[in-house]
Amino acid sequence: MDGVKDTPVARKTKTNWIEYVLVVLVVEKIIQHTVVTLAFYLNWKDIRSTVAISPDLLMVSGAVVAILFALSL
Repeated sequence: MDGVKDTPVARKTKTNWIEYVLVVLVVEKIIQHTVVTLAFYLNWKDIRSTVAISPDLLMVSGAVVAILFALSL
């Protein structure tokens, strides 16, 4: 193939790198959903008036998604 043997050490290195990236992405999603939920709760820059559906529904669903991401971590 490309000259690199598929050994358990090579697989472990590859897996660790992927796990770190996934952890960083999940943490980013937790922060994102928390900030958006706070934006709706505190009505930053009158954000509640800019959405077509209920901002309360978006706020609650954003909080639930943030909690689910935290549990998945």
